[in-house]
Amino acid sequence: MALDPSSLSGGGLEKFIWELPADAGTDGLRPEFLEGWAAREMTPASAFSTLTEETLALAFQKEFFADEAFGELFGKRVPRRLLPCFIEWGLSPHQALDIMQDLSVRFLDGAVLRYDPTRSFYPYVLTAARNLVADFRRRRQPESLGGEIDGGSAGPDEQASAHELEERIGQALQTLPDLERRIVELILAGCDSNSIAGQLGIPLPRVYRLTHQARERLRQLLGGGGATEK
Repeated sequence: MALDPSSLSGGGLEKFIWELPADAGTDGLRPEFLEGWAAREMTPASAFSTLTEETLALAFQKEFFADEAFGELFGKRVPRRLLPCFIEWGLSPHQALDIMQDLSVRFLDGAVLRYDPTRSFYPYVLTAARNLVADFRRRRQPESLGGEIDGGSAGPDEQASAHELEERIGQALQTLPDLERRIVELILAGCDSNSIAGQLGIPLPRVYRLTHQARERLRQLLGGGGATEK
């Protein structure tokens, strides 16, 4: 497929992606685009920052710089829009980040492929987010039946239980595959997904998937149920 220099940024790139056939074999286009962007002192990330959410989803569907498209969507734009909504809906910051992680993996696992890019993107992703929050609240509901926890200082039994849980978590972490364990350790150190991708040199979508797998393994090992992924 011949490349028009105007397709390297802005509206030209948008038009190029929409006209790109689904079976175009886009891997062969990567070197040409990378060379063109480098000549303009651009990167795929900076070029993709000019695109609409609908075009980014379409780029992912057509596997045209899919990692960069997904990173722009779920590493930047969707969290900026949805995390404040999660907090407004009554979730804690930690819970909001967990839901955001699950949402990203759900889109990686096929939701973005079912999306029709001729329709507005955010209503689609917001519906998926609302469903995840509703599922989360249903899972949490039995926990609320035990009443409020006493806010006083922990007694010897509670302290012993906390120490035992800490040991179990430490042991469970050591059973994780090396890359999953490193990701969990970076999360515990306060790093976000974009930072982890940069430090480990892996694509952002892989960070999301490995984080999800690590969480599922830890839930199973610590008695919380859930099936691990391969």
